[in-house]
Amino acid sequence: MIDRIDTCHIVRRLTTLFRCMLMLAMVGGSLCAQQTGSDAPPPRNTATGRPQLINVEFEGNDESDLNDKVLKAQIKSKPTEKPTIRRIFTIFANVYDANPLMPQYMRDEMHAVVDSLAGDLRYLNPRLLKEDTIELRKIYDQFGYHEVQLDYRIVIDTAKNRSVVRYFIDEGPRYTNAGITYLGLEEVPDYVVERFREPAAFQVGDDYSTTDVVNESARAVA
Repeated sequence: MIDRIDTCHIVRRLTTLFRCMLMLAMVGGSLCAQQTGSDAPPPRNTATGRPQLINVEFEGNDESDLNDKVLKAQIKSKPTEKPTIRRIFTIFANVYDANPLMPQYMRDEMHAVVDSLAGDLRYLNPRLLKEDTIELRKIYDQFGYHEVQLDYRIVIDTAKNRSVVRYFIDEGPRYTNAGITYLGLEEVPDYVVERFREPAAFQVGDDYSTTDVVNESARAVA
């Protein structure tokens, strides 16, 4: 009996807090709609249309400087943005769902608020994944990972019509600079040749990087 009274007290306090925050969420959702000029996002758990892309994940890139942020910048597949206020209300929605005494209409209201704060909705486009894989291979090649192996898997939550793209990466060895060779110097003036004899922008044995090659070319002809 005591447990039930305590639970009811918690529910009442959550209800009061929800009512106060609901007005803030409605104002925030209204401002977002005015800024984007779009209608409200589709309701959750929709079973039609393409699944919403909620994340792009990478596994196997922990050993290099190519972290998730760098790799995501190379691809066209972008997940749905998650505003901070939406993450806050998502926590409340999860609390409501976990409480068996919470009325269903209040759960629905909370989830409606969460949906109204979804931000820039983006959806899964399988046609982009092959292009994205090519771009990822290019960036790895630019950093000397010439044997990188890439694969991906699409994980779909059919109940919520959401998806995650997960890339599996085997980076392989990183190639180093085995030597520096300049061709065609016999046809240029001696003062230009002297520039090539100065210390290079990178050294033999350094990790290969296309950026270093470009910088060396710019240094030599400056």
